Amino acid sequence: MPQTTDPTSLIARHEAGMFEYCRRILSETKTGHRSDTFNRLILPLCQPLVEAIGCRMAYDAGVKMNVPTELLALYEVGVIKMDSSWYVEHAGLGRQVQHEMEDRAASAVLPNLEMWLEKTNAGPYCIAPVLSQASWARFEDSLPCYSGNGVYEVISSAKDVPSYSMVPSARL
Repeated sequence: MPQTTDPTSLIARHEAGMFEYCRRILSETKTGHRSDTFNRLILPLCQPLVEAIGCRMAYDAGVKMNVPTELLALYEVGVIKMDSSWYVEHAGLGRQVQHEMEDRAASAVLPNLEMWLEKTNAGPYCIAPVLSQASWARFEDSLPCYSGNGVYEVISSAKDVPSYSMVPSARL
């Protein structure tokens, strides 16, 4: 498995932290890898660990391929939100900081989003009706229209809203 090109990146630190966490649990169990303790404590960490490795490798590949920094930042914050608590505990990134990072990254990507999407050349494979006004209109026109003789009243003020009590009624 290739080593990270930047061990100081948040994503690489997360991967290293996940490995260290697993090693520590394994060393503390003293029961080896063929035990119920191992199955309960280590096996559930396998998927998050593999995901951490994959995320780090994808991030490193993006850096190597000169992916725009705005897109890398958006990817990074997406990865952070996958294991938010780790970044709170080990990187000092509280919830508000994470939300601010996401806002900055999304705001930085938005002005060039159309251009970057076009560069993927994925257009021919995208069939969701929401992609254009015309395809959305065709989709809406294709939906069945149901009608009936139902009646509804619009509540015009707070005085028309029935009040309910949370206290149980004494009457049965």
